[in-house]
Amino acid sequence: MNLSWLNHKSSLTGLVLALTGGLAWNLPGLLGPALSIFLVIGVSYATGRWSRFLNAFLYFLAGSWGIVPGADTFFGAGPETRLLGLILWFGSSAVLSLPWIWAGTARGIALALLLDAFPPLGLIGWLSPLPAAGVFFPGFGMVGILFLLYWMVSHAWEDRFAVLWLAILMTIGANLMYAPPQTPAGWMGINTDAGLVPENPLAVIERNSRLIRDVIRKSPDARIVVLPETVAGYWWPGTAAQFSNSVPHGQLWLIGASVWEADGQRWDALVPISDDNFSSHLPLLRAAFPVPVSMWHPWQSKGYSAAWWERSSTVAGKTVFANICYDQLLPWVWQEALIQKPDIILAASNVWWAKETSIPGIERETSEAWGRLMATPVVIAINR
Repeated sequence: MNLSWLNHKSSLTGLVLALTGGLAWNLPGLLGPALSIFLVIGVSYATGRWSRFLNAFLYFLAGSWGIVPGADTFFGAGPETRLLGLILWFGSSAVLSLPWIWAGTARGIALALLLDAFPPLGLIGWLSPLPAAGVFFPGFGMVGILFLLYWMVSHAWEDRFAVLWLAILMTIGANLMYAPPQTPAGWMGINTDAGLVPENPLAVIERNSRLIRDVIRKSPDARIVVLPETVAGYWWPGTAAQFSNSVPHGQLWLIGASVWEADGQRWDALVPISDDNFSSHLPLLRAAFPVPVSMWHPWQSKGYSAAWWERSSTVAGKTVFANICYDQLLPWVWQEALIQKPDIILAASNVWWAKETSIPGIERETSEAWGRLMATPVVIAINR
């Protein structure tokens, strides 16, 4: 392999830009989505296939380092777990970098973006630059993605600086015209610090009692209350009865839980419960694709099922799209929301295992960016 390109000034510039774009995902606000376009710019400075791969690889490595400590917490600390975390970190970064080998032309850049965004590679396709459309072209929906693609692939053209100035003017205009949507009155997301669901059934009951008291205290005037992903643990009949008997009159709670249906399928879902509707214990909204390896593993019978297409539902007269935890990172799931044009997006997560990493921030930033693109309010509920 010829590595002489490392001495080339433009190649080093590309390395720095790609690395900066990946590290930006560890910063607050919308800097991660905004600077993710440095992946494309950095790759465009590369001088060969392997230099393009390396630039992309550094970008994904820098943005996804949280996989290693997250795996340690989720699976239990130890040398085998640390090795698994490293394999997942390096492996996912390498796989997502492969399409960028051929990104030496405008068509190649567009193809790399789409290959990383949609299955099969899109099943692990986080840190995509596509959410940047919500930062630069808020409220433009699918047109905003097309504008972003046009802007990014222009880096392979001779007139890229003219396109850059045009994009800057369009971005300023779009942001000046953008009016952030307001969450409908009565809707509220609850953040919790309940941690991991214990194995002891009596401890689960006590934990859920504390959770219920906390939710009631935080939401006295709410009508629709959204709770984090799987915060209630397994949705057994006793769990449903405990919550149903505790929901204040006039409120509807959408509770994150692990639910088994009659056909034996297990779902990562939001379950609707009210004080007078105990029969609504089946999932209202399911995760399109639970996180692979830790939740989705079809090679074992104990894994979660994937809905693949997440349908919007109507709640209190509003069309609602639920984006549950890992789904928030995946562009193809957000495309499903774009197509269905919901009134509200529910972003429910359970990140107790990753609270010391950048992963919760990446989920939130990505959700906010896509919500801006669709001009749709995002109701966030996180368990730490």
